[in-house]
Parts: sequence; C-alpha cells; structure tokens
Amino acid sequence: RRYTTAGRLLMPLSKRNISGFSLFEVVLVLMLMGIVVTISGLMLLQAIKANDEVRNGWDTLGKLRYAGERLAREVRTVRRAPTDLTAYEITNWSASSLAFTRTDGTTVSIDYSDPEDKVEITYPSLLATPQLLVDQVTSFSISYLQINHADVATTLNDLAYVVMELTLSDEGALYQQQVEVNLRNRMGWN
Repeated sequence: RRYTTAGRLLMPLSKRNISGFSLFEVVLVLMLMGIVVTISGLMLLQAIKANDEVRNGWDTLGKLRYAGERLAREVRTVRRAPTDLTAYEITNWSASSLAFTRTDGTTVSIDYSDPEDKVEITYPSLLATPQLLVDQVTSFSISYLQINHADVATTLNDLAYVVMELTLSDEGALYQQQVEVNLRNRMGWN
C-alpha cells in the first residue's frame, strides 16, 4: 500500500473514480456555443442595419417636414401689390420657382435645381447667397390655382392658392408632401 503525505491511500489509475467531461462532450458544447453565438451575432447585425434604415428614413421625413413648414411660412407672407390690392407682389412664378416680396419688404426667391436635387431659398435684398432648404429632392413643383381650387391661375389677380409638391428619396424609398397655402384666406378676402 502506498500512502500520500496526507495519509490517504493512493489507488492505481484504472481504479480511481474519474470525474469531469470527456473530449467529445467538451467539443460538442463548444460547437453548440459557436452556433448560438453566430446566430445571435447575425440577429444583432440585422437589428443594427434595420435601426440605421429607420433612422435614415426618420431623418428624411424630418427634412421633408421642415422644408414643407418653411415653404408654407414664407409663402404665407406674400405682400399685396401696393398699386393693385387684388394682386400680389410676385415677380416670378413658374412650376419650379417662385419669387415674391414679403409683407416686411424682404424679397424671397424659392428655386428648385433639378441636376443638383435641391431646393434653395434666397433673400436677395438681405443676402445674395442661396441657402439650402432641402436636398435629396426627387421632384418639386409649384401650382397656382384660382379661388375655385380647380382652375389654374393665369394672372396675379386670379391667384388664390399656391400648392407645392415635394418628393424626397432615401435609398430607394420616396417620401412625398403637399403644402397648400391659401393666400386670400390670410387677408380675409374672397
């Protein structure tokens, strides 16, 4: 018999009670953990990508909302012509631009640049440099309607509504907004 220093009896290796995991069990657990980590990582990457797409969409919607509110606020301030109170002091009105004088005497120009996909606003009487209102523009159009809201206004005396349609794009998704300003309602005129 052999004894250890602690006084315990040493048994041959084949007769000992061996506790622990076999190599097969360890490899199996490591493979399962690898599969779980891989699946979790892929799900996390998909969640991050979806979050980025949603964030970009919300940013684009924020730009669209800001541009629409700013356009409406500016157009609401169109001044009536001092010589003819039934007309407005608008110097340029087309499908892609609008230039007018506000009630405070400031001139304003709103322009859409198709090749650059942006809408700019300029205050020539204050600052000649155009300011970017919004980019990512797919389409921008301005319509001018009469009081019946159906016929196109042909003169400044007929003008009652300014309708601006703006479409922005972000990674293939299109976001549209229509802004309508009733010029005559602002003054309480028919």
